[in-house]
Amino acid sequence: MTPGLADNLFNPHIGGATQCVDWSVKGIFAWIAYFPKAYCRIQEHRSMPGARVVSDERVTLRTVEEEDIPFLQRASANPEIRYPLGTPIRNQDEIEDSYENGDSDRFLVCLDGDSAGPAQTTEDDVTRLGVVNVMDADWKRPELGCWLVPEFHGDGYGKESVLLVLDYVFREYDTPVVGAQAFEFNDASRGLLESVGFTEEGRLRKFMFVDGEHRDMIQYGLLRREWREQE
Repeated sequence: MTPGLADNLFNPHIGGATQCVDWSVKGIFAWIAYFPKAYCRIQEHRSMPGARVVSDERVTLRTVEEEDIPFLQRASANPEIRYPLGTPIRNQDEIEDSYENGDSDRFLVCLDGDSAGPAQTTEDDVTRLGVVNVMDADWKRPELGCWLVPEFHGDGYGKESVLLVLDYVFREYDTPVVGAQAFEFNDASRGLLESVGFTEEGRLRKFMFVDGEHRDMIQYGLLRREWREQE
């Protein structure tokens, strides 16, 4: 490769103007050969999944990164996710703003391939399933939330993700309880919460207009003591 070409390809100020580009035939062919490789390496770095926070035998929770926003936006617009959660349709900028400014511990639910590492790994090594989060854990009663894309429903990944994040929040925060909510019609979420030890605490009647009807919201809670008794 022409000396200095790789170093100056994306920063022509390095090394001075005389070293920016070699316009000889040899230099042009070096540019043609180098550019696709450089572009691929940059794209690979930019699309790299976030760091692993916690995992079990199947599921990994990773930090949510900017590169995950398109996945989050497409999934949140899916009626099979949007209606059970009661969330509005948002574009990518709105999704990114909510994740940057929200007071939540949010994690990307993933399946890691055999070669996926705890920190730096490639896009091909990770399959995104959804998101699990705990809101307001550092200043009041935290609220649990979780969703997975429909193609991964029914395989136990949601329960595993919730168990991982509950263990995380009770280890990280001095909270006596974790709360959660689910619409009355959302049998899958209610069943999941009850299966990991949550107790129904009350009902907010006609809480939100969702999918053509005013829906009741069911409030759940899980005490730290109850969580420890399950271990």
